[in-house]
Amino acid sequence: MRRAPIDHDIIIDKGLNVHIVFGSMHPPGRIFTYIKYIPAEDELGRQPSIWRFRGVPLRRVLERYSVYHAEKIFSKYHREEWDPVYGSKMPSISYLDIIDHLLPEERGYEVYTNPRDPLEEKASELIENVMRLTGIRLGEIGVGGSMLGSFHSIGLSDIDLIVYGCRNAEEVYWKASEIGIPLSGDRLERWVRNAALLHDIPLEVARDMYSPYRRILFQGVETTFVFPEDPIRYGEEISINLGRCVEAKLVIDGGQCRALQYPSRVEVTETLETSGVGVRIDEVISYEGTYSPILYRGGVLKIYGLIQRVLPRNIYRIAVGTRECRGYIARIPE
Repeated sequence: MRRAPIDHDIIIDKGLNVHIVFGSMHPPGRIFTYIKYIPAEDELGRQPSIWRFRGVPLRRVLERYSVYHAEKIFSKYHREEWDPVYGSKMPSISYLDIIDHLLPEERGYEVYTNPRDPLEEKASELIENVMRLTGIRLGEIGVGGSMLGSFHSIGLSDIDLIVYGCRNAEEVYWKASEIGIPLSGDRLERWVRNAALLHDIPLEVARDMYSPYRRILFQGVETTFVFPEDPIRYGEEISINLGRCVEAKLVIDGGQCRALQYPSRVEVTETLETSGVGVRIDEVISYEGTYSPILYRGGVLKIYGLIQRVLPRNIYRIAVGTRECRGYIARIPE
């Protein structure tokens, strides 16, 4: 490993499967990942594909970035083991099975200083825009997705921009509409419909989830911003799942920058109501990134998820986007 693994790094294993790192807390000798692409060769070695890594055609097996879609491929492509820190079965890969660790910030520097094709040129200009408008340094910006692996497709691939640091996430949140163009018209409606289907929520709730800080249009290319959480020492917090899905009405102060990172985390100001448990909820964590803008804006929120006890702080929190309770976050109008 070339540094501590961070969410949205790419790991290449011995079979040339392309793994995406998720989360920024990993056990010694192993990394929590999900496989996004696998080699696509048939028995004759011929398989059409728009993605090629080191000459090998790839097939995408992860349909969408969500806990639900990732879980669908875990049993088929991953080794899963019970993890006592997360309190759940987790897919992971051993350091011994890794042949390469691709760093978004390193590739971002390469794309910015020496773009090699039209899509990389747009990514370079996008990075320039971000730095100029927000003051974020080049070393705190990376590129992810197929461009990180250098197997992107001109005219088909989007741009994934990785931004590190809690305060930097806030800068992008407030400047996103200047960095690029917010989605509108058919593009926005497609995003809303997809979010509604993905989370099984009403269209109006999905529409409230959209924010330019997550997705914009830049020179005709849809661009997604990703904000990984800073690395956390494994075991620094231990989640004890209490096996119950609860709904709560919570007051959350807006402007908590960790709400914009992945996973989203916010402190709860006041517990107004809870169903099924008689405890104060101190924190909310969401593994579904589309809820981040709602958590950042704060207010009175209705939140459904898995109740957890977190040690050693000895607090209770609701986790959204888990296997046990997919959950949701909705703003309650004043």
